[in-house]
Amino acid sequence: MPFVSNLLGKLVTDADGERIGRVNDLIASVHGDIPHPLVTALVIKRRRSTLIVPFSDVAALVAPAI
Repeated sequence: MPFVSNLLGKLVTDADGERIGRVNDLIASVHGDIPHPLVTALVIKRRRSTLIVPFSDVAALVAPAI
């Protein structure tokens, strides 16, 4: 899993390679005895809006684009 600092500002595309926006923030939650928060969604900054993408919809984090 990459560091948050490596993800912020990274380009996000859809399955066809079309630009959606850039990673602006991450949403995470704490679950019971798990020692670290789990990322549940990405906050994507678009030109005129913000989009929240569930982490389950993310196909790749370590790639030229998310």
